[in-house]
Amino acid sequence: MLKKLMMAVMGLALLSSCNKAEEKTAEAAKAAEDAKAPAEAAVAEDKKAEDDKKAEDDKKAEDDKKAEDDKPELDPQVIVGESDVKLPDFAITVTLDDEAKAKLDELNESIIVAAYYTVPIEENVPETYKPFISEGSMPEITVTHQKIDMPKGTYRAVFKDVKYDKKLYDVLTEQDRDVQLLINVFSGRKSSDLNLLNCDIFQDKMSVIAGKDYAISCTLIRLIDA
Repeated sequence: MLKKLMMAVMGLALLSSCNKAEEKTAEAAKAAEDAKAPAEAAVAEDKKAEDDKKAEDDKKAEDDKKAEDDKPELDPQVIVGESDVKLPDFAITVTLDDEAKAKLDELNESIIVAAYYTVPIEENVPETYKPFISEGSMPEITVTHQKIDMPKGTYRAVFKDVKYDKKLYDVLTEQDRDVQLLINVFSGRKSSDLNLLNCDIFQDKMSVIAGKDYAISCTLIRLIDA
């Protein structure tokens, strides 16, 4: 009887031990599953971020292609008419650094691209152009000028169908008919009386930029409290 009792006790002890082992195994499995969940969530989050970035890049590429396709054709030719001369078309694309872009966006500020067309003084300059002769050691005539005020979010200015009087063209030498062009870029001064941008310039003959898209880089003028 005692022997049977002892065997029963040993059986219960073994069963209890087995149950505890199973519990520990289950706890270990649960702990492993719990540890696995955050890792899987992190992987899923990384995958979503990667997919979102790819979708964003694909949309940007599509938008860039559409913008490229929508760009007006730029005529690189000088066209001499009966009463006026059309200068070659060109475009200026303004690129801002992050600080300048953030500041202009914050102030809802525009960007102005200004083009000045000049030629050297020749004999027999038409009277209508004499008031536009500059002073200095190398005086020149301002043939014409144009400013394009680009609203917030616009960074490309297209200069098309710019013309000047054929009477001036007729007195220019063949070399000087390749008009000198100066491009300046500055902020629209809607939020401040001061210019907020420090930009590169373009200064060369029209033949250099004719029919092309030229990039001008700008940074923020940090000394201005605007």
